[in-house]
Amino acid sequence: MKTFISALIICALASCSNNLVEPTELKRESAVSQFGDSIYLSPAVMCMDYFQGHLYVSDPSDGIYVFDRNFEPKEHFARKGYAKGESLENDHFYISPDGALHLMNCGHMSIDKFVDGIYKEGMKLPSEHRLSASTRFFFLGDTLYHSIVGEDNYVLLKCKDKILKEMCKGVKEYDDPHKPLHSERHLIRGEESFFVIGISLPIFQEYSFDGELLGSYDLTNIPEIKEEYYANKSDDPKSFFVHIKDAQYSKGKVYLLFSRQLPSYSCNTLMVIDTHSHNYRHVATYRLSENSYSTFCITDDNECIAFERAQSALEKYILP
Repeated sequence: MKTFISALIICALASCSNNLVEPTELKRESAVSQFGDSIYLSPAVMCMDYFQGHLYVSDPSDGIYVFDRNFEPKEHFARKGYAKGESLENDHFYISPDGALHLMNCGHMSIDKFVDGIYKEGMKLPSEHRLSASTRFFFLGDTLYHSIVGEDNYVLLKCKDKILKEMCKGVKEYDDPHKPLHSERHLIRGEESFFVIGISLPIFQEYSFDGELLGSYDLTNIPEIKEEYYANKSDDPKSFFVHIKDAQYSKGKVYLLFSRQLPSYSCNTLMVIDTHSHNYRHVATYRLSENSYSTFCITDDNECIAFERAQSALEKYILP
């Protein structure tokens, strides 16, 4: 009997070991830091996305740049300035399925809508709620879904000038009302649902668009994230480490740009979570070539485009 139990334990341990996901080093296909004759991106780029064969990049130094698949510049709008249609301290953005681009225009305290590079309207940021900084958000029709700070709920819905509702309760194992800044989240739109991902806390949840929790996954199930989370856990309400720098959804998978402090700072790891049937599994870990990236996107052809900060370069990788 003891022999049989021991055999079961050994098999279980072997199974767990086999389920560990080993990192894959990706080969960089190309890297470009000068675009056209004289366009250079600043190291402050924090957001990019891909839509219908074009790459969109938000550069706080001078608005939105649009490139083709070969990184050739095609368009430039929301340039730096004080007028409507211009931007100050532009941050993250979201591209709707109809092609409208919604830009977080921090200096104007609004989210501005552009269609084909032309300014259409702006949505004023709510004064009664504090939106999280430098996180992904999205629109469903005219309704904004955005993470909020220091509330009982962590997602705000706003349409035009009207706040519709708050939803998505905190996670008692991790959220602390005394440390609201630690609880900022990325909101990533999927096909029939959206994902709520902690930037500092190991939170991964899937919700319906009306706020029903469909499933969750503790990111500390990934050993690399678990090690970093507990090593950098802070009791200071004003100090936290951003573990998930950026996130993207593509074809049933969520990609996380993961940063770490140990043994020294790096932000060059993509974690991939398969989300099919709400059965969340860590299926891949990829290492990019350089040390520090701030944002990325996934193309329709399963390419990863990432922004490398040291050279202010756009890099292309082919995913396995």
